[in-house]
Amino acid sequence: MKASVEKLVGDFARRSFGSASAERKEVDGAAFYVWSAPSGGRRRIVAAVYESVAVVGNDEAVVKACLDVRRGARPGLAGSEQLKEMRARLRSDGALAFGFAPQGSAAKVVEVFAPAFVGSVAQEAHVQSVLATVLPQLINQTLGSVGWSSRVVGGRVEDDYFLSLPGEMSERLRAPLATGAGEQSNAADFLPPDTHQFSRYNFRSPEAAWRGLSAALSSQVDVSRATIITLALEALLKPYGIEQPREFLRACGSEVATARLEEASEGKVLVARVSDRAALAEQVRAYLRRDARTERVGDAELLVSKDPERGAACFVGDYLLLGSEGDVRRCVAAHLEGRTLKSADAFKAVAQNFFDEPPFALTLTDDRDSARSAISYFAPRDDAATAQGNQAALEEALARRAYSVGETRLSDGGFEKKTRSSFGLFGEIVTRLAPR
Repeated sequence: MKASVEKLVGDFARRSFGSASAERKEVDGAAFYVWSAPSGGRRRIVAAVYESVAVVGNDEAVVKACLDVRRGARPGLAGSEQLKEMRARLRSDGALAFGFAPQGSAAKVVEVFAPAFVGSVAQEAHVQSVLATVLPQLINQTLGSVGWSSRVVGGRVEDDYFLSLPGEMSERLRAPLATGAGEQSNAADFLPPDTHQFSRYNFRSPEAAWRGLSAALSSQVDVSRATIITLALEALLKPYGIEQPREFLRACGSEVATARLEEASEGKVLVARVSDRAALAEQVRAYLRRDARTERVGDAELLVSKDPERGAACFVGDYLLLGSEGDVRRCVAAHLEGRTLKSADAFKAVAQNFFDEPPFALTLTDDRDSARSAISYFAPRDDAATAQGNQAALEEALARRAYSVGETRLSDGGFEKKTRSSFGLFGEIVTRLAPR
C-alpha cells in the first residue's frame, strides 16, 4: 500500500512540479510523504498512509487532521446535519460519487479566483485590493453549503449540484427569477452551427431578475459591502459592452443568451430579444460611439465601432447581437444562410427538461475534447490501421453527441443544477490531471 501510494502520488508530483524534492517521515505511526516544488514557497503535495487509508492533500496539517478523524482523536464530518440533508437531497445512496462542502468553504475557493476576477471589475489598484480581500467574505455570508452527486442516465453521466442559500434568500428570489412563459426560444438561430458554448437565460423580466438578485445578496451583508456586490454583478456584463445593466435589461425581452464561438477565443457574443428597440439602439450607439458606421447586411442593420475594442452590434428581426466585429459578422452570415446552431443535429439531439418546470438557465458546451481525452487515456494502443478505423468511428459518435447540457433552476432552499455529458465531472478530472 505505502509503495503504491508513494509511486502514484510521486509521479503526479513530478509531472506537476518538475524536479520536486521528496521527503519521507513518520508522524504518530503514519507514513508521510511530502513533495515540494523546486521554487519553494507553499506549493507541495502531501500523502499519508495509515492502516488501509491513504490521504492526499496540499498541506501537511490538513492531512494530519484527516488522520486524526480516522483514529477518533477529533470529530468527523459524518455527524454534520448539513451533510445528512445534502445526502438525502442528492440521493447519494444510489450515486456513483458524492461530494460536499459545508457552509464557509466556498470562500476559500473564491480566494483562489478573486485576483483574476477583480481585474475585470476595476482598473484602480486600491479598488482591486479591496475587492480581492472582501469578495471571499461576501461569498461566505451569502452562500451556504454545496453538494454534488453523479450517476449514469440514458447512457450519459449526469452530475447533480445543489448550492444552498442562507435564511429566506431562496424565497426572496422566487419572484425576481421567475421564468418567462409562452415565448419560443430563438437565440440559437443567430449563432453558427459549430458554436463552442451557448448559455440561454429565460426570465419573465431580466431587469427584475438583476435587481432581485442584487437586493437578495445585499441583504446578507452590511451597507458598506453592498456596493461591492453591485460592482461584481456589473462586471459580469462588462465583457459584452453593457455599461448600464439595469437600463439595458429593462429594454430586453425575456430571452438573453451569451455564446463563445471558438474554444480558444476569449471573445463572447450576446444575443438578446428586443423589447424596446429605441432604448437599446440609443445605448448601443453610445457604447460604440456616435461615429460608428452603419451598413445593411441582408435584412440586418450592422453598426461597427471605429474602435476595434468596442466591436459591433446588429439588429436582426426581434434580436440584438453584440460582440467583436468578426463574431457578429459570423453570426449574421449563419442566420442569413440558414446554417445555425438551432438547425444543427447535435443541438437538436440534446436532451432537455431535466426538471418539472422550465429552468432559468440552459448551457450547452462542446464536450468532444473532454471525451477524446478521457477515452484516449483509458483506450488500449492499437496498430495504425485499427487506430484509424477506431478514430473515425469515435468522431462519428462524438458528432452525434457533441454537446454537454446543463440546466439551472431555483428550488426550495437554493439553486439546483443538472448536467449531462459523456463522462461528467470524471471526464473533466481526467482531462486536467491525466498525462497527455
